[in-house]
Amino acid sequence: MTLEEIIQEIDDGGVFIGEYESIKKILENIDKSQITPFSFSHHKAIEFKKIDEDYILNPNYK
Repeated sequence: MTLEEIIQEIDDGGVFIGEYESIKKILENIDKSQITPFSFSHHKAIEFKKIDEDYILNPNYK
């Protein structure tokens, strides 16, 4: 799945589960990189989704 497809999936209501570097790359491409705290870097799985117009990061995804 390409980066553009992942972003479209999230914008369409889907969820992406990935590590810090993957999430950071997606956020950089939607110009939201400032919302990725470095403290998330030690999490193995981070849930990333969009609710209404807000992007949500859940570092405690299991």
